[in-house]
Amino acid sequence: MNIDDFDLFDAHIHLSATEFNSSRLDILNYLKVSKTLAFNVSETLNDSKITVELSNSNDNLLSFVGMHPKYSQSNLEEFDVFFKDNLDLIDGVGEIGLDKTYIERGIDFENQIITFKHMLQLAEKSKLPVSIHSRDATQEVLDILESYNLPCIMLHWFSGNEDQLKKILNSEILVSFGPALVYSKSLQKLAKLSNPESTIVETDGP
Repeated sequence: MNIDDFDLFDAHIHLSATEFNSSRLDILNYLKVSKTLAFNVSETLNDSKITVELSNSNDNLLSFVGMHPKYSQSNLEEFDVFFKDNLDLIDGVGEIGLDKTYIERGIDFENQIITFKHMLQLAEKSKLPVSIHSRDATQEVLDILESYNLPCIMLHWFSGNEDQLKKILNSEILVSFGPALVYSKSLQKLAKLSNPESTIVETDGP
């Protein structure tokens, strides 16, 4: 793949989501016409399987597989088998991470941490980039990341504070602010502080 072949980039989209079932082919055609490279992320094992299948047949997609924090109670051994069997078709690990807002839904935070670290270990061993969800858990995510050697880290839809952003800007971590940047004053303020060279764009579609 030659990066110069693309004019536009979407660093985080969920094309394997069922919401795209009726429009997926149109979107894939649009990606080709517009010369857009999309980072297609996953939330579950089933999503990951669809992601790999889509990316294997479309040059405009990069396949990111992983377990989203809201599915942190899933079977990791089953995911490991899939990951090993499809490693040659996987471009990154994501969407993975932590989310404290899920605690009130009964999703244990310690289980989230276990799953997150497991996904990071897979990425580190395979030398793959990661796309990370960190809502209400930015500091915990940053603390955990210090223990891993990863080729590229993308903090999807950054929602931390100014001090955390400044720390990130002194590292090689990339950040995005998501579509909420259009209306969120707090995100607009953070975006103004961010370094354009370390800021990526995403739709987080759908």
